[in-house]
Amino acid sequence: MMHTLTRSASLTDYEHIARSVGLDPFRMLRMAKLPAKVLDDPNSMISVGSVGRLLDESARLSGQEAFGLLLAETRSLGNLGMLALLIREEPTLRAAVQSCVRYMRLHNAGVQLRLDDAGDKALLHVGMQGHGVSRQAIEMSTGIALLTRKEATMIAVANFIGLPLLFFSSILIARELIPAWMRSLSLFNPVEWATLSAREPALDQTDWGATGGFLLLLLGFAAATGAFATWAFRAYQRSL
Repeated sequence: MMHTLTRSASLTDYEHIARSVGLDPFRMLRMAKLPAKVLDDPNSMISVGSVGRLLDESARLSGQEAFGLLLAETRSLGNLGMLALLIREEPTLRAAVQSCVRYMRLHNAGVQLRLDDAGDKALLHVGMQGHGVSRQAIEMSTGIALLTRKEATMIAVANFIGLPLLFFSSILIARELIPAWMRSLSLFNPVEWATLSAREPALDQTDWGATGGFLLLLLGFAAATGAFATWAFRAYQRSL
């Protein structure tokens, strides 16, 4: 019988999560008829059905119904292997998701993705195929899909904000060579504050007053961004 296969990277951090809920990970692997080496080699191809049985039994014996989600929480985009390299190079979020839809089978043939347009929104459908599709496998796959979406968005936003701040500073070019209007704008740029506060102490005649001022501005900026991050995280928690 032909098995639907997935990269053993789908079990990344399984050993740690299993032990954290009181399970013997290697005993669980034997029950699912999976070799222990799958925890060390992320590129081994293993049966989707075996992974599903492993996750379901892990959830049942540990009493953790959300075992698949616990496993998904440890994921990063890099878990997708070569597919992650392709996604990172895409110019837009839509292109990144489309590549993920197109080539997901190279990472996990048991996961089926479909991207649909619905007016001003886009819907990402996550499906599972293969014998013995389990709740835990579905939850883990959905969690990873959400994580990938958020990480791709984060990269896009970081580039959109970070690159203009970089070029509106004297980090790449002497301040005297920057047009006057850009020099004026750079005084409101946290990248410029960091550049000047790091550069001033290395000069023969250090302006410690200016350095201290820039450091205070950076502390204020850090406090503001920290407050925003806390608010955003709490808003995300409320949406769950």
